[in-house]
Amino acid sequence: MGRADLSLGTRTVLGITLLFGLLATGMTGLLQARFDELSLHVETQRVRNLAEITAAASAPGLDFGDEELIAERLALLEGPSGAQWATVFSDDGRRLATWGDPPVVVDPPQPVRVSTASMTADTLRVVAPVAGRAGSRGQLVAAFSLTELEALRADNRTTVWALVLVMYGLAFLMSLGLASWLVRPLGPLTKAAQGIRDGTIDLEELARSADTVGGYRRDEAMVLHHALAMMADRVGHQMQAVTEAWRAAEEAGEAAVEESRAKSRFLANMSHELRTPLNAIVGYADMLDDDLDDMERDEVRGDLRRIRQASRHLLSLISNILDLSKVEAGRMELFCEPIDVRAVVEEAVAAVAPLLSGGDVVVRSAVGVDITRMHGDLTKLRQCLLNLLSNAAKFTEHGEIWVRVRPIGDDQLRFEVQDTGVGMKTEQLQRVFEEFGQADASTTRRYGGTGLGLSLTRHLVHLMGGTIEVHSRFGEGSVFLITVPLELDVGASPQRPALSEGSSPRLIAWQNAPASAGSDPTSPHAAAS
Repeated sequence: MGRADLSLGTRTVLGITLLFGLLATGMTGLLQARFDELSLHVETQRVRNLAEITAAASAPGLDFGDEELIAERLALLEGPSGAQWATVFSDDGRRLATWGDPPVVVDPPQPVRVSTASMTADTLRVVAPVAGRAGSRGQLVAAFSLTELEALRADNRTTVWALVLVMYGLAFLMSLGLASWLVRPLGPLTKAAQGIRDGTIDLEELARSADTVGGYRRDEAMVLHHALAMMADRVGHQMQAVTEAWRAAEEAGEAAVEESRAKSRFLANMSHELRTPLNAIVGYADMLDDDLDDMERDEVRGDLRRIRQASRHLLSLISNILDLSKVEAGRMELFCEPIDVRAVVEEAVAAVAPLLSGGDVVVRSAVGVDITRMHGDLTKLRQCLLNLLSNAAKFTEHGEIWVRVRPIGDDQLRFEVQDTGVGMKTEQLQRVFEEFGQADASTTRRYGGTGLGLSLTRHLVHLMGGTIEVHSRFGEGSVFLITVPLELDVGASPQRPALSEGSSPRLIAWQNAPASAGSDPTSPHAAAS
């Protein structure tokens, strides 16, 4: 039976009994130890006195050299004194007389001026000086049995433990009284609560009764009933409030989801409506540009080029909005195919070359020679790289932009885009992937942009089963890391290419040369393997 099976009264009785019993046992143990110490001290003093009296009685025999007289005086120890044997030695170590049955070998003691005592396992040995009037000196050695002392101690222990048992009994009786005084008032309330719970007490009858119902006092039961009713009512109100708050939160969540879906549908529809005329504007601009070659109207060629660039910028922006709305609406699909990793990187590097500012920015790429192909969505991977490179080119005015590709384990590739641009602060890093978000207002004013590229890149990377992270230091640059699986688990997958983390990269450098150089801004100025 466990502690939970015992009633409150029983636990109270056992606890009080145990507490008083432990106190009584501890006090009794201390008293017993004190008694043993005092009894040993009294016994030691007694035998020292006997030895000193015997030594004084043996002194005349020592003066006259009468060994028989000494032996007679030693024999006086026989009787209830508890002496076992005694021997008198002269100062030169010669044994003069012996009484009793000493050990075969008793070494002469060192001369002492006062009696001393030492205890062995079951005897108490005393050495006392013997001083004669004629100036002769000697030593008395006597051994006394501790049997009577041990018997006295045993009797005392019996008495003490009997006293402990009596104290346990008294503690038990005291605990019964205390438990009755403490627990009895709770009994009727507990039974009344059980009766109200089980329905064996009629509350209306309890209200009409004068004193008791079924043996329970009316005032105690009614007080308990009212307390329980108030508690239940309070808990019921709180549960109702929690339920209503939960229902309101669910409705608000559903409304927010529906609003997000409506926004995504609106953006998708509007993007289609805007992209169609912009495609026409771009197409007609290309046609007019071709016609200007025949018409020799070079004065309008610059205006036409600006129209075409602005139209393509708007078309790119609308395409990003459409892709983002598709991702949020869950309508973006993956189209898996074999991908030439090096070709994708080189295409992205070549595409971003015209965006470089001045002639002080170099774009380099490093792809391991053993990294050839992967299986995934080519369009979305290319778009992610272009977004990151465009972002790096926008914020880098001097230095280098690196694109590195390296294997992570046996089943992942990591694309790293690193720049030496303006970098970001910690608070800017926290919102770098937010939709329509920039580092701050000054960034938007100086560099432009809508804040959709990095947000869309994050969605596309997650859609491909990968991860994206960014590390940056303000004033030194940033590095974006995209990690994607080598084989996207959609449809059939080709044989996985073999990779080596120690493979040597092939380097391609692109630089936007000054206009005076007359070089093609999209041509490579340096390449190394």
